[in-house]
Amino acid sequence: MTVTAWVLPTAVPSATPIPPPPPTNTPHPAPVVAPNPTPHNSAGPMIYNSWVAYSPDIHVRFFAPPSLIEMPGEGHGESYFVLYSPSDAYDFEGLAIYRFRGHRGGETAATWKGELDANLRALKGINYSVTFGPSPQQIGDFLGQRGQFNYEQESNGKRVSGTLWVGQVGGDVMEIIYRCDPARESHLDWEMTQIMNTIDFNPTDAFAIGG
Repeated sequence: MTVTAWVLPTAVPSATPIPPPPPTNTPHPAPVVAPNPTPHNSAGPMIYNSWVAYSPDIHVRFFAPPSLIEMPGEGHGESYFVLYSPSDAYDFEGLAIYRFRGHRGGETAATWKGELDANLRALKGINYSVTFGPSPQQIGDFLGQRGQFNYEQESNGKRVSGTLWVGQVGGDVMEIIYRCDPARESHLDWEMTQIMNTIDFNPTDAFAIGG
């Protein structure tokens, strides 16, 4: 699988984009996002100051936490949507959502493991461990696997924590990968869960979540 790596630096200047790994170009039954046609599946409260994130390219819309921002002119592609960290306010975070059209098998643990391995290769991640899962997690009518991981960046020794969801959304495989500084790991599960609970995979516009 051919992927371009985006590495988290040891020091992050203000407003520097910190994206997660970009989408794969190799066809295989793998990645992409978390599915959910309605935004109110969670019993938990919304994170204060959350905002509506929207990608017309991969047809997703969800409530993003305030620890992520959209950089003008960046982060949109035919098969991916990336949000960045406002690093003057937060330790680094990065979210990527991928849609792999016409692929199958996204709901399996084997696909989850294959996508994790592909991301780690792209990021030159070493000394990694799976800290939780993967375990089955259904979002709306869509089946998938969710798990957590931690790795070291070979280039600078920085540790990175992450959560990965891979699932089958209709005829597409989708992946959500959310990475952060381990110092923010306690927030990661809540933020990832909100994204998955509010995501719409066929929105009619940028607003009307669930519409």
